[in-house]
Amino acid sequence: MYRNFRQRPHWPTSWYSVRAGSTYHNSGGQVVSAMEIYNHPDYNSTNSDFDISIVLLASSLNFGSGVAPASLPEQNQIFADDTPAVVSGWGALIENGTAPLQLQAVWVPIVSNTKCEILYEVLEYDVTNSMLCAGYDDGGRDACQGDSGGPMVINGQLVGVVSWGEGCARADLPGVYASIYNIHSFLRKIGLPSSKFPFARVPIPDGRIVGGEPVTIEQHPYQVSVQLLSSHWCGGSIVTDRFIVSAAHCFTWPVSWYTVRAGATFHNSGGQVIAVSTITDHPNFSSSTLDNDISILFLASALTFGSGVAIIALPAQSQIIPDGTRAVVSGWGALTEGGSSPLQLQAVGVPIVSNERCNAAYAPLGWGVTETMICAGYDEGGRDACQGDSGGPLTVDNVLVGIVSWGQGCARAGFPGVYANVAHLRGFITSVTGV
Repeated sequence: MYRNFRQRPHWPTSWYSVRAGSTYHNSGGQVVSAMEIYNHPDYNSTNSDFDISIVLLASSLNFGSGVAPASLPEQNQIFADDTPAVVSGWGALIENGTAPLQLQAVWVPIVSNTKCEILYEVLEYDVTNSMLCAGYDDGGRDACQGDSGGPMVINGQLVGVVSWGEGCARADLPGVYASIYNIHSFLRKIGLPSSKFPFARVPIPDGRIVGGEPVTIEQHPYQVSVQLLSSHWCGGSIVTDRFIVSAAHCFTWPVSWYTVRAGATFHNSGGQVIAVSTITDHPNFSSSTLDNDISILFLASALTFGSGVAIIALPAQSQIIPDGTRAVVSGWGALTEGGSSPLQLQAVGVPIVSNERCNAAYAPLGWGVTETMICAGYDEGGRDACQGDSGGPLTVDNVLVGIVSWGQGCARAGFPGVYANVAHLRGFITSVTGV
């Protein structure tokens, strides 16, 4: 038995560079030199405590369809045991095996630190509060050598950094990750303001309806589950038998990893599952402000319409939805902030909030609500689409008026949900779909 730290020796900074925006690690994308490397001041190379570094690049990356910033969790955010996470990288495919050229990804469930400590106690390895664990009891899926430093993502937020484990994908020995929860204090220690980083800025793409009730797909037949590696990832709406409207921030992985499940009340079974052929992001989408947060998916084959599969009507160009108008948002996801996600579709009614009031709510956080956005929610909170159900529909009288985009926390008082404004983006939809 051996402890695999999944890392390489520390070399001079000038020897390091970063390749971004490439599916293959040996070609394409943007290659930028590292200028400074900041190790966590409490990093312990003996037990990999606080195993995190920040790399300052010599020049800026150019954001685009293959290059976007990760959203970071709020300080001390806790993720429940068994929460599904995605790990990606170019590491070995089996323990001590060869590494692929193409990017790989796998789903793994969060393992509580209490359970993880018990599993590693027999090996006399410490699992500390700066670590986060994930893996299956029977093994088989895990990060491995060459994945070190790579992302573990929960619902679109970077929550862990690949750190160490006992071998790779062994039964009852989860992978161990550096937790991102304490990065705020690390940034302050090295003199970087955390306000410059997108903490909880982008909603969690995994569907989250708070304060709603279970519904059937026949009640919302335009709703689809956009799936990543066959698991629910984002919501979407049917606009033709081949085109789906969703949120641009959902699509940071290769197109071939996405499918759409339509006509299903439960996101993990039933309905029609069709591969995504192409994804067209709005040309002016901004991953930092979430302006123009819309993408259109073209399916590999046509949907078959029926009682649970139907087109959603679209608003007129620049149509105004009055303040206080009752809207409905639907999707699959946690019923409370930080809670577990249901399998059955949920829906909740929320009132439209004027952009003036919405801007006033978010101005103290330095976040702007633009004309490409529309807001909805209760002043007292409690009911919302939040930190997820990203890409899903906000409807008024069965007309698609919004696409779940972002918010602060989940159903919090004083912070409405923010959606892409479909009426304002109607021209883009028409240019791509002809509708």
